[in-house]
Amino acid sequence: MLVKIVSNDAFYDQNRTKKLYLVAQSKGVICYGAQTALSTKEYSTTIPKSKFPMGIAQFTLFTDAGKPLSERLVFVQNKNTLNLALSTPTPTSGIKKKVKVNVSAKKDGAPVEGTFSVAVIDESKVPASEDGTTTILTGLLLSSDLKGYIEKPNYYFNSPDAKKNADLDALLLTQGYRSFKYTDILSGQLPKISFLPEQGIELSGVLRMNNGIPVRKGTLLVTIPDKRFNTQITTDPVGNFRVQNLVLNDSSKVTVSAKYNVNYKAMAISLNGSPVPALTRNFSAAEEVVNIDSALTTYLDNSKRQYAYLHTLKDVTIKAATIPKVSHKDYPALSGLSQIADHEITGDRLQGCNLLINCLQTLMPGVTFIDNVFYVSRDYNQGNRVPMGVFINGMNVDVNQINTLNANDIESIEIFLRDQLGLVNRANNVNGVIVINQKKAPKGQKISKAQLLDMLPKSYELTFSPQGYNKEKEFYSPRYDVAANMNRNDLRTTIYWNPKIVTDATGNSSFEFYNADGKGQYKVIIEGIDGNGNLGRSVLRYLVK
Repeated sequence: MLVKIVSNDAFYDQNRTKKLYLVAQSKGVICYGAQTALSTKEYSTTIPKSKFPMGIAQFTLFTDAGKPLSERLVFVQNKNTLNLALSTPTPTSGIKKKVKVNVSAKKDGAPVEGTFSVAVIDESKVPASEDGTTTILTGLLLSSDLKGYIEKPNYYFNSPDAKKNADLDALLLTQGYRSFKYTDILSGQLPKISFLPEQGIELSGVLRMNNGIPVRKGTLLVTIPDKRFNTQITTDPVGNFRVQNLVLNDSSKVTVSAKYNVNYKAMAISLNGSPVPALTRNFSAAEEVVNIDSALTTYLDNSKRQYAYLHTLKDVTIKAATIPKVSHKDYPALSGLSQIADHEITGDRLQGCNLLINCLQTLMPGVTFIDNVFYVSRDYNQGNRVPMGVFINGMNVDVNQINTLNANDIESIEIFLRDQLGLVNRANNVNGVIVINQKKAPKGQKISKAQLLDMLPKSYELTFSPQGYNKEKEFYSPRYDVAANMNRNDLRTTIYWNPKIVTDATGNSSFEFYNADGKGQYKVIIEGIDGNGNLGRSVLRYLVK
């Protein structure tokens, strides 16, 4: 790389013979440093690319006092990617036939051990642009260092030439880059770490009396039945509690109870939301499609054939007496709301919902769910951070009480984005109301006092399902080694997916799968990394007749 430093007349006259420092870093590591004196208006030097890993390098020019003067981004296109080779015994195959793909991974001619992900798609059904694809190269080497949207990111890596390298240089000249400030680093102010490496799931919250006073040294029992987990914790002087490094499934029920304290019925437990990194817009911009109808026609026709049988309904005759619908009007505390809700979710839409709060996040229009709190989207976007109120059977409850409900017992959910009179908002210090109406017991059925008390939410005890870890699932890949299976109608678009293909000491591996019924061109994509951090990606196409 040729580096040239040019000074104008005014700067040269003021800083003649003063020292300048040139520092280059890539991926947070200093790869090059040099010192020179401003003896001429123009200074140039050459730097071998071998000093840098493949990717973006940041060159910064400093004064002798450590003040940054100028900065320039360049992309170092080294040949340190892996040589991944995919091969099949024959260039063509048949429908529902077994295909074996061999993998060979090398670096500088020597075999390497690495871990790779592979996907096989029916390219005739799934339209895709190789230039617009997001790959391991674009993600780790380009978009992770740039703030702006990158159009067709793989264009710069797909058979690079002089023009593409020049276009990539122009891209870096127009993109903002600030991972840190040198002035802070030089003064000893290191960047704040907002999100520590995750060791497990953390549950935290506050134990208070109903009047808001924190409970000091209160006792809480945390149980997870399916994990046989049972622990007792004590709150700190301001009522905070925390359980760290939990490992539980996404469907696990967790109970936090304060019933072993004196006067526990006058206590209330509230949980904290877990902080998570914000999503960036860099990966969400869609590739522009000139004519989306023609581009997706093949894919939509295939989906219509694949799922057409699911839309056949039988005639059903229903004979029943009309049952009065439960609504917010049945509760005096909500009488100030308007007669008709802005949105209503009927109970039948919640059937099969295991974790109610997760389902509601996608079902409630005009509502934003952030950090375990519901907000009116319109007001939240304008800076209003007053949460919505959650009412179960007319009682104002903590949002975590939602997960104590059974979706089959819910009659309806009413959403009020506005409180016209403001009576409910002011009385409960909320902005907007979510009303959850449970089904009423049939007439004539009596329940005991104990059963009634069990139905009421308990402020001193919470049972909920936190967002745990999903159970590992294997990608569905049918086998056609049995004659009876050949009669199945196989219209899959994604033929095979495996996130863990591991090459051995010889750099070789292989995998097998069966084709679907689709004829045409199939595409095999493999990408991954070796033990030294070298990246690799390769694409193989074969024909199915």
